[in-house]
Amino acid sequence: MEYRLIRSKRRKKTMTLKVNRVGDVIIYVPFKTPQHAVENFFKKNIPWIQKKMLEHKTLYHSEKRFIEGEGFFYLGNLYPLYFSDKYRDKERLDLIEGHFLSWEKDEPTIRHAFIEWYKKKAFDVLSERVFFYSTLMGLFPTSIKITNALKRYGSCSCKNSLCFSWRIVMAPPSIVDYVVVHELSHIKEKNHSKDFWRLVERFIPDYKSKRRWLKENSHIFYL
Repeated sequence: MEYRLIRSKRRKKTMTLKVNRVGDVIIYVPFKTPQHAVENFFKKNIPWIQKKMLEHKTLYHSEKRFIEGEGFFYLGNLYPLYFSDKYRDKERLDLIEGHFLSWEKDEPTIRHAFIEWYKKKAFDVLSERVFFYSTLMGLFPTSIKITNALKRYGSCSCKNSLCFSWRIVMAPPSIVDYVVVHELSHIKEKNHSKDFWRLVERFIPDYKSKRRWLKENSHIFYL
């Protein structure tokens, strides 16, 4: 079991730890805490860590069953899945009148159909939002690609090519916009400096709440 260590000069004597919603173990310690003290603290809390990881796995990482009535997110809204043979001559999956509809009931096949549907929608939605904010910000990417990433919602290469996870279109539009602005800002500022965050804030004034939403709702992106 591994952990991420964060040393802080603001802390005086206390060491604390947490297990976030994606299962990462994070230990916060005073800046000059000896490594052996950190190791002892970690080992002492392993039973608690294992309990928390199991709770998070049960609560947040439960896999979709792809059964009738089960809900799936798209742009922040939850839509139930229903099956009908009347759509056999159409796509394997589509969002029609507030429902995901499919004639395919085989679990691996319908899961693949969902991924392909999300990928297609992600490219359309993200291309439109990138165009909108590129024009607004005067920052233009060399290309846009859709990835399968689970934890990395977006990235910007050294050549200013943007990549976005198809999963991000499960989030509300305002969150999608934040991710787009975040990556476009990296065209000008390649790190997370104060200048970078000032640029993000110029177009997404409440960007901190968007970051917090992503941390607190990462479980909805599992499929």
